[in-house]
Amino acid sequence: MQGLPWQMQAAFFMAGGLCVAVPLLLIPKSTLARWSQLEFTRWQLRLLSPNFITLYGLVLTLFGAAVFFLARKILPHAEFWGPFCGLLIAVKGRVLDILDGKTSKAEQEAGLPRSKFDRWVGSWFDPGADKGGNLPFFIVFTAYRLVSPWIMLPILATDFIGTLLREPFTMWPALRKYPKHVRFMDRLRLEVEKSPEHASDANPIGKIKTPMQCFGLVLCVPYWLGWLHGHNALNCFFSVVLVLTVLSPLSRKIKHPTFVEWMKRLKETHFSHRQVKFW
Repeated sequence: MQGLPWQMQAAFFMAGGLCVAVPLLLIPKSTLARWSQLEFTRWQLRLLSPNFITLYGLVLTLFGAAVFFLARKILPHAEFWGPFCGLLIAVKGRVLDILDGKTSKAEQEAGLPRSKFDRWVGSWFDPGADKGGNLPFFIVFTAYRLVSPWIMLPILATDFIGTLLREPFTMWPALRKYPKHVRFMDRLRLEVEKSPEHASDANPIGKIKTPMQCFGLVLCVPYWLGWLHGHNALNCFFSVVLVLTVLSPLSRKIKHPTFVEWMKRLKETHFSHRQVKFW
């Protein structure tokens, strides 16, 4: 494989990623809802519930990142197959992160019960897994100067702060210990105009920002493997991602009627899970 042109190697990477992602994304919602109710072991754990799928996705993503970055440095003759296998594992983990949301919506549509504790765990674990899964790639690509730290660090900081300013993080006792701090958090709290069980849902800009971040990481791979050189294109792309990352939390506080109506229309037309089949 290493003797082939980099374009053919990249096509092999893309084909492998699609072979991993597409079958998982094509699983019908009815099947996911049925699987989520299966109980395993004597403790009757629902090991295919949305929260467990999130856990599997996070573990696979972190393991894939370790294989992607370390295999070519530790194993001899693994310059191609090490990153390839690591990337496939990470892609599967990221797809499972999509699948947990699809499973949760499938349960809602089927009218299946979900405990309050299960919803509470999902409300903080799902956004935490989103950030944690991408973090190793962001850190390593920035450490190797594929992307300017002056662009990447604000993306990470804004993403982290924006997550903490959403429920249920704003309700943690440790963050509400002091009266002045409580008033500060309440003032900055970013509420979602939905029912309480959906209080951690992302807004439309956030739903654009997240796949853009993942796509940016994919763009970094040819540079990391030495197929391409010069990082201006990556910096330009992640500059756009930075703008979206900043707008995502700010958009929750903008009350201008025109902007609110545009956000509502964008959500109804492009991000309704009834219209987007994979989601």
